[in-house]
Amino acid sequence: MMASCLGTKKVLETKAISKEKEKTESVSDSTSHVTINKAIDDKIATKIPETGDTAMDERIDEILAKINTSKSSGGNAYKLYYDKKTRELVAELKIGATKDSISTASNSLKVEKTTEELITEYSETIKNMIPWWLYVVAAFFLLPHVVKVLGIFNPVVGLVRNRFKK
Repeated sequence: MMASCLGTKKVLETKAISKEKEKTESVSDSTSHVTINKAIDDKIATKIPETGDTAMDERIDEILAKINTSKSSGGNAYKLYYDKKTRELVAELKIGATKDSISTASNSLKVEKTTEELITEYSETIKNMIPWWLYVVAAFFLLPHVVKVLGIFNPVVGLVRNRFKK
């Protein structure tokens, strides 16, 4: 009980606050390169020379006249035939327009985490004083000794002391 009444007491209070933040950034990038080629219309004619022999030329014309073929698909087609009047082997080609497309895409994800910590520290010194009742108790026990010492220096106090002694 006496120890709690005397001396000083130091109080230390620490307070910590943590904040965590997460920042996510997503970046998407895409590029596209398109090349368009126009349609092709082509005609190839190959002249068949005459041999000078009529029977041979007629036989060649008869064989080549049997060449007559064609195909088509979408915008593409070809035709191969023999023209007897001009004595030409003719190839007609149609190639549709084309479109070449090159696309690239890239995605990146960036995550940034930060942690903030705020530490607050309070220091407080509390001075304890001797309570008033302790002075009263001390005075009660020490009063006879104090009066005796004062009686040596002051004779009036000594007379008062002697009077109460009786």
